[in-house]
Amino acid sequence: MNQPKHIRTAADVLVASVEMVGYFPCNSIVLIPYAHRHGRACLRMDLPADEAQIPPEEYAAAVMGNLLQLRDADRVLISVFTDSPIGERETPFAEHALAIAEMAAFAGLRVEALLCRGSNRWRSYVSDEHGGLEALDRATSGAVKADLAEFARIPEADPALERSLRGLLAGEYPPLRQTEIPVVLDAWENLLDARSGELEGFDQEHRLIAFALVALAFRSARATECLLANAVYGEAAAEDLQRVWHALDAADEPVDGLISEQIEIEPIRLERAAAGAELLRTLVGALPPEDAANALAALSWLEWARGSSTLAGHFAEHSIRLGSAHRLPHRVLELSESGITPGWVRQAGCSGGFRQEDFDRLLEASE
Repeated sequence: MNQPKHIRTAADVLVASVEMVGYFPCNSIVLIPYAHRHGRACLRMDLPADEAQIPPEEYAAAVMGNLLQLRDADRVLISVFTDSPIGERETPFAEHALAIAEMAAFAGLRVEALLCRGSNRWRSYVSDEHGGLEALDRATSGAVKADLAEFARIPEADPALERSLRGLLAGEYPPLRQTEIPVVLDAWENLLDARSGELEGFDQEHRLIAFALVALAFRSARATECLLANAVYGEAAAEDLQRVWHALDAADEPVDGLISEQIEIEPIRLERAAAGAELLRTLVGALPPEDAANALAALSWLEWARGSSTLAGHFAEHSIRLGSAHRLPHRVLELSESGITPGWVRQAGCSGGFRQEDFDRLLEASE
């Protein structure tokens, strides 16, 4: 269970911003919205390449368009991270930061912190608070990745697994039939269970075959959507999709339909989705480029479904570069670049809704 983090000072805000992003957000603006002094959300957006590139009001409107999707927020902490130095009198991106603060106040949001971390020090845009970087760096040392590239890095595959998997996938395979999708879903479930240590007797040969089945499934749009439904909701959701397809007798369609509609209204199982994303990263590293492109397409959607637009866009671009046959990464890239989040994220708001760990905490308190 994650322990709550208490933010009391401006330095705490800068440290928490880095920790919540998961890597050092150079040349970014990071917003931590919250309601009734509690929050679980974090928004990160790129800064303009230079201050003259985008007018402050235009940039502020884009930032607020993302922030206001979390309708329960009543306060926000705002931090600018830039590799430009802070001068004696001038602070980088001051006009942009103040424009955001003004729009936030107009929208009824109280800005509790408005800070800049430059290459040489940090400073508040609206008060005399300032300080050095050493304490900030010590607080996050070893806890976060250096940059997005390291944060999103695909792990190197075991050479034996990679050779065997590429050998299996080199053959000619017909498209998966509807009746074969349950076999793929069983393979996916076994991989998840083996990863968590809940499955005994799942040796390297079983793992190889399961990975091959999942990789083959990603060559089919329908099987991909079914796997994604399983990844975010579980076995029952994937089975429901199969029944719908059987009833409609629909042709194979790209993955931007049924499951994407579902996450507009129904919160996903976050821990399950996170485990699926880690599993896909492992699989991608062992696949030949054409199959890796399809797996990356699925990974990009899964990250978007989890609410991580930055990772989603990163993996979608990688998938497109490798030549994915799916429309999926193009759609994910469009969504992430437009700042469009899944409906369940907007409904849950910055407090994140009521989760299993909250239920566990209530049970502990009642004992």
